[in-house]
Amino acid sequence: MKIINSLVFNYISGTMKCVIFVVVLSVSFVLAAEKHPTVFDDTNVDEILKNDRLVRQYIDCVEDKKPCTKQGQELKARVKEALENGCGSCTDKQKAGAKKVIRYLMKNKPDWWKELNDRFDPDGKYKAKFDAFLKEAEAVA
Repeated sequence: MKIINSLVFNYISGTMKCVIFVVVLSVSFVLAAEKHPTVFDDTNVDEILKNDRLVRQYIDCVEDKKPCTKQGQELKARVKEALENGCGSCTDKQKAGAKKVIRYLMKNKPDWWKELNDRFDPDGKYKAKFDAFLKEAEAVA
């Protein structure tokens, strides 16, 4: 009987370990999903900004004017959320890249910048969060 009890205990113990492992793994995925995917973390923003055609391609993508690349689709899917929460779900690399792009567009392509603002925040409802993000961008610059 002791052997049977020991086998049952070991089986239950092993099963519980497996269940606990799956639960911990699931929680890890949920916590990781709270941040945006790292698809943009390795993007060379400087190289893109040197190429007006690429910058325009991303703008046309997020504005539904032209087809999107895979990265363009990811960007387009997250623009509204990033505006709503001040890029709160962005990784640090994504925030740095966004700040660089924002500064570039405001300084070098003000018409394109206005076009994006008119498209995504025509009523100015995200302005306060966006201004805070810009101030943070200026403080880091």
